[in-house]
Amino acid sequence: MMNIRQGLLTYLRKGMSVSDSHEISQKIIIIKLFSFVGMSITGILAVTAHLNDNVLLATALYFASMIFILAHHILITFRHIDTSASIILYSLYLLMFYLVHSGGADNTGPLWIFMVAPVSLFLKGLKKGLVSIGLFLLVIATLLFYPNNELLDTLYTPSFKLRLIYSFLTITFLSGCYEYSRLQSFQHVKDLSREYEQLSKYDPLTGVSNRRDATNKLRHEQRRIAQNQKKLSIILCDVDYFKRVNDEFGHEIGDRVLVQLADLFSSVIRQRDLVARWGGEEFLIMLPDTDVRGANLVAEKIHQGLADLSMDFSGAKPRVTVSIGIAEVNAGDDIKKAIGQADKHLYEAKSCGRNRTCGGSISKTI
Repeated sequence: MMNIRQGLLTYLRKGMSVSDSHEISQKIIIIKLFSFVGMSITGILAVTAHLNDNVLLATALYFASMIFILAHHILITFRHIDTSASIILYSLYLLMFYLVHSGGADNTGPLWIFMVAPVSLFLKGLKKGLVSIGLFLLVIATLLFYPNNELLDTLYTPSFKLRLIYSFLTITFLSGCYEYSRLQSFQHVKDLSREYEQLSKYDPLTGVSNRRDATNKLRHEQRRIAQNQKKLSIILCDVDYFKRVNDEFGHEIGDRVLVQLADLFSSVIRQRDLVARWGGEEFLIMLPDTDVRGANLVAEKIHQGLADLSMDFSGAKPRVTVSIGIAEVNAGDDIKKAIGQADKHLYEAKSCGRNRTCGGSISKTI
């Protein structure tokens, strides 16, 4: 029993990649299962028809079985998922057309068409699937209701034809409702996942990176500069007398001040730089491939930008300045020590009267 289970898992995983999304992996598994089931069922039915001397039906079923094998081969060898899905789906349509035309075994061939709706919707999606089903139904209706049964090689009663169409439409409607519900649920899960990702990486108030995301990116930069021998500069900004802003204008205005500050910081840096809310009213700016002189130029832009910025929140006009500490990181330097050095320079800037920048390079970790 374990060998069968292991063999089935190996079969389903063959051709899959660890980089495949959940949706792609699920589609690959379904295509494999359907090709395997289709190959097996049509193969068994083909042998049965052959033993009953129904050569034409046996030939058609053998051919269908080979098509399912071909679709599986294309999926495994070339990873053409859509091509494999189309081969399976449209060969299934052709087989259904033949079974309706010929009647299959004991005129039961038309009963197989009920598998068309769910398979079409899964392989093609809701919109394309419904279009494909509509075209399929048009061909089936033409075969069944063409005058004098000229397109049929067997006879069906009028009531059977109508009930077949009504039943097929009912299955299509239910399958469509299920597919729509599945898509809505899938989209809801994606939206939640995106929202949680935003919460895990970005500050919900200002929209810039949070401390966790900044820490991860600082570690990445630390590894990068160790390889290319470049420099990295870190800026720590703290809002001067921010408590006074909250006390005088209220916390809502204080929050809006932080948002404007984040926008200002983002406007004076390059695209590859990073602004992060480090905590409370403190921000960190990461400047890859930048020495302390370049970091001081950015700090000057921040001070000048704040001097030129006139904040006006429905009559509330707080005047805001920042104190800045800078640290330069070279290959081999420790990021935590660099942040500590920037924090030390930030404290120095505050001690020297605020609204100024202090900073320089750090010593390498021994």
